[in-house]
Parts: sequence; structure tokens; C-alpha cells
Amino acid sequence: MTQGTNRMKNKLFFLFLGYSCFSPAISSASYDLIFKARVGTCIGALRIYEDSSFLKPTEAAFGEGELLEIMSQTVQEYEDNAQNQKFRWYRVRAINGQMGWVFGDGLAVILPDYGVENRLKLFHKKKVRFRSGFEQTVMWVAAVEGREIAGQPKNFLLPPYREFYVVFTNERGKSVQINYAGASVMGKSELKMFHLEDINADGSDEIILQRSSLNGDGLENRTLEIHSFQGGSLTKIWEERLTLALPSGAPAPAFFKFIDIENQMIRVSYVDYSECEKNKKKDEICVFYLTTTYIWDDVSNQFKLLYKESKNTLYGVRKLDETIFLSQKQIFSLKKELETSRLEPFQVLRHYEPPTTALALKKSDAWLFVRSSEGVESWVSADEVHFLDVEHASVLEQYYEKKPFEANTEQNNPSNNFLRINGRSW
Repeated sequence: MTQGTNRMKNKLFFLFLGYSCFSPAISSASYDLIFKARVGTCIGALRIYEDSSFLKPTEAAFGEGELLEIMSQTVQEYEDNAQNQKFRWYRVRAINGQMGWVFGDGLAVILPDYGVENRLKLFHKKKVRFRSGFEQTVMWVAAVEGREIAGQPKNFLLPPYREFYVVFTNERGKSVQINYAGASVMGKSELKMFHLEDINADGSDEIILQRSSLNGDGLENRTLEIHSFQGGSLTKIWEERLTLALPSGAPAPAFFKFIDIENQMIRVSYVDYSECEKNKKKDEICVFYLTTTYIWDDVSNQFKLLYKESKNTLYGVRKLDETIFLSQKQIFSLKKELETSRLEPFQVLRHYEPPTTALALKKSDAWLFVRSSEGVESWVSADEVHFLDVEHASVLEQYYEKKPFEANTEQNNPSNNFLRINGRSW
């Protein structure tokens, strides 16, 4: 009886030991594969082929977000079915052991350490904790890489096609990803900022990133995105276009909107340059200070509008200590002059830049139409104004201290920060 009982205890012990060792081993095979082998993840469902061609498709497919070990790849790149792009073929193995060939247009392959940009090096192959099924997660950086064919002359080096992703893989091998940059014949986008921080007090970090792209004129279009883990996946919970432009499409003097994230709220503020509704002279642009506030809503798991857009007047003072004169006649040959001191705030109402001629090397100075507290109105050279009580004060002054043409050429690299998270500037 004792021997039988001991044997039964031994069997239970080894059964328990076997279960304890086997269960983590499943997680280890998926979770730790990223550190041991070259891997990739499916951006969408990927058809499995018997060899590296479209001639022998199977009925099977790897699912979206599935983690795959890359066993080998073709040396050459091959045309896709539409003959628009070229990609390599990859021989891969899934966590469950299934093997086959997949075409590279839907496989994001892990980047080598040296290929990861500086903003993401701290997050590459990093273990982190989120929520909603991603309590144990590995972050890594991957890319879909190929070449463009459509519209390219024969016998020329084909331009690259690239999509870059930050990938989040949980211990079961399920992956989700964020596309943060790319390059193609249509244009280029790049990452400006990447950060993890809990901004909605749910105990888990959100993913905050800024992306930018360049249009055909070389002008930057920047956006801010916030992602959160919800319902077992990754959800975009807020997005805002940051780039500001004049009615002509040229960069606005304020460049970008200012975003302040704190206490589960997002405040958006910016100096808006828009066409005047009335009393507008040619090439004059009206100036306002706009703010909008959003608050986190636990029911919808989204940031919802708290205060709708508010339009306010922009204020400034003169930079010079001595009494000076503001003259309209320098632009419109008007005779009235306004005397004011540096300490007296005035309203900034309109912006004017003389148009550039075909022979001009650079634009003339910009001017601002102002109104004193007594209601006297006049024009002032914009580089003599110190702006009050706005986050964009320094960037506006940097813009106006230079010729507008010179300031516009530096639009992609302003020295100011336009994002603040819990008191810290980014």
C-alpha cells in the first residue's frame, strides 16, 4: 500500500513537473525565439507555397500577426503578381512547426541591431509589460523591403521600397505592429519621436509617436499618434495632424501645433493663419490663437472632446525699451502713426508678407497689423514683436527675426519642442 502510494505520488510529481516544464516551454519557443533566431511577422494573412514561386500555392496560410522563424531566403528579388514591385521569397517555420515559402511583400523581417535607428535602439528586443493579453511582451523593429518596378526605366537600378514597423509579440507568439516609416517612389516618411508612458491612468503604458512625411515640394507633414492595448489588440486612441500652413500652402510661422498631455487630458494649441472673413486686403492673413481640450473616457476607451475649439486673440509687446513708432506708410502709404511703449500689450490681428517676384532672391520682411488698448491700429515690423502667453512665442520670434524665405527653408528642423507629456518636453 505504501509502495503503491509512493509510486502514485511519484507519477503525480513527474506529471506535475512535466506540465510545469512543458507549459513554459511553449511560451519560450515563441516568446524567446526573437532573441535566438532571425524572425518575421505576417503583416496580413500570407499564402504558403511549396517553393519560391507562385506556381505551387497551397490551401494553407499563415495568419496575420503570426511569428515565423526565417530558415532561408532567395538571393534575388522577384516580381509580384501585379509586376509593380520586387521582393524576396522566404522559407519559414511557424511556432507549431508548419513550414513553407512566403512572398516577402507581407513579411516584416527583424532588423539587425545596426540597422535600427537611434530613436528605437532602446526598444529593440526589449521585454515590456502592457495589458489586455500583452502583459509579457517583446518589442522589436522589423521591415518589409523590396524594390519598385512600375514606371522605372529598364536596366536602371530600381529604387527601394520599404515599410518599417515596431512589433509587439506576446508570450504566445501573437504579434501586432505599428508602421512608423517608409520609402517608395511616392514619397518618404520617417519617425520623429517614440515614447512609452501611461497617460490614461490604466496602469499600462501607451505608445506615443510622431511621424512625418514630405510632400512633392519638400514640405513636412507631421502627425502625432497614441496607441493603447485594448481587447487583446493594439488600438489607435488619438491622432492629430500637427503641421500648420498658410492659405497658400506654405509653412505657417508657428510650424506645428503644440500638444500638452497631462492628468488624462490632451490640450491642443496653435497660432492659426487663415483667410480673413472681411476687411481683407490682398495678401493679408488673419491671426488667431486656437485651443482645444480632450479628456480620457473610461467607457469608450478613447479621448473625447472636453472643450471645443476656442478662438482667442494673440497678444504681443514691443521688444525695444525706447518709445518707437509703428508706421503703415511703409507698406500701404498710409499717414497715421502709432506711438507705443514696450510695456503696453497690443493685439496682433493680421500678418502680411510681400509676394516674391520671379527675380527676387528672397522675400521682404513680414509685417503684423496690431491694435493698442486704446483701439489705435497700425502696422509693425514683425521682427520687433515679443509674443505673450503662447507656447509658440519663441518659434514665432525665431521665424520673424529671419527673412520669411530663410525661415521657410528651415521648416523641417525647427529648434523648438511642440510636445509636452506630464511636464516633460519632447
